[in-house]
Amino acid sequence: MSGQKVLLIDGDLRRPSLHKALEINNDESLVELLSEEITFQSVVRPVSEGGAGQGFHLIPGKHVAANSLNLLSSEHMTETLELAKKYFDFIVIDCPPTLAVSDAKIIAQLVDKMLYAVQWDETPKPLVQTGLKAALDAKMDLAGVVLTQVNLRKHARYGYGDYGYYYGKYGDYYSS
Repeated sequence: MSGQKVLLIDGDLRRPSLHKALEINNDESLVELLSEEITFQSVVRPVSEGGAGQGFHLIPGKHVAANSLNLLSSEHMTETLELAKKYFDFIVIDCPPTLAVSDAKIIAQLVDKMLYAVQWDETPKPLVQTGLKAALDAKMDLAGVVLTQVNLRKHARYGYGDYGYYYGKYGDYYSS
């Protein structure tokens, strides 16, 4: 909506889900791109179009648990990201959990910043702390932590700050 071009890459090659959430076919995916079976231009899918060729695009992922580390750490992954920088203002790569597998550590070496995503009211605090420590130990350049799937009504009931006031008064901004 800002008029900038954004590319979302499903870098979770063990449990890819973005193509399902965005209802986009993943027959041609990051896997085929990194295996040099298809081109960058053929795998980038528009999700929404903005003015003057701007918009939101996706490179879908596909399940390949056996060699995901090899694909993500390949020279072709580095080349793909360099090429993407020529066409897109922002590139976001969705990675598997840092504590589950080392894929995110590989991707961290290729990107400018990382965001640590935590599912609100589900991920136990000690697990978050362990994950953040592991990210820092791996020298990931963290830009911050993002809470996902926040239940705004429940959040307001907990009485965090003055949020309940804002949710009641401006709830339509957050839930529509």
